[in-house]
Amino acid sequence: MIFPAACARLQNHFAPLGFEGVLSSPTSMTARVYDPQSGENLVVITCIPCGTTLSEDDVMIIAHAIEIELEVLEFRAQRTTDSNAG
Repeated sequence: MIFPAACARLQNHFAPLGFEGVLSSPTSMTARVYDPQSGENLVVITCIPCGTTLSEDDVMIIAHAIEIELEVLEFRAQRTTDSNAG
């Protein structure tokens, strides 16, 4: 699928959060997941390998990579909360 269609798929995947994907170069993209209410960035990942066309597997790999980053940030936030409480 072409890049705009892949971004639309990723927008649907991350809804109700916002998603924005931009081709940084012909071979990489920058992905941003954000809170649509506040505009706050939840995660920004640069230099994700991709091109102007992506397979369904490519889109799912990108989605999974972003999900892992979101989980890491959630884990770090929880650790900070736990260490401040104790």
